[in-house]
Amino acid sequence: HPVVFVSWHDANAYCAWASAVARRTIRLPSEAEWEKAARGGEGRIWPWGNRPPDAQHCNADYNVGTTTAVNSYPPGASPYGVLDMAGNVCEWTRTLHEEGWLHLKLRYPYDPDDGREDPGAPDWVPRILRGGAFLSDSHYTRCAARYQLPADVSGKFVGFRVVLAGSGR
Repeated sequence: HPVVFVSWHDANAYCAWASAVARRTIRLPSEAEWEKAARGGEGRIWPWGNRPPDAQHCNADYNVGTTTAVNSYPPGASPYGVLDMAGNVCEWTRTLHEEGWLHLKLRYPYDPDDGREDPGAPDWVPRILRGGAFLSDSHYTRCAARYQLPADVSGKFVGFRVVLAGSGR
């Protein structure tokens, strides 16, 4: 099962520990990296395609009622083979919510140097979570759906995934 009750700070502390052990950079994904891994280059609505979620593709809409074991939904894989990108738990990214810090008006296309990835932002500044959770309906499990929480908040539906930096994965 995915780890839950994890704040953004907890997730980053894990990344720092794992980086030291692996002697490689392990970090949270940016929001843009997360979305690319979920929807691929085709712009899919959900990781598996454009059909709404069902019990074969992900753990969402209380179809199980709690978290399920990681990798339980192979038919729900993204174009890159990444599993559990929809449902189960919402996943922290390192990205700030656009208007929460220094009145940023973040624009697209994505620019990682515009302030949205500031690791030193105070706790009250919301960070972006992606993916939806076991309690999320189809709208909130879309690849483009976004959540926001302050960095010091955790919950039974909040977890994270990591990126091995420089690995191309």
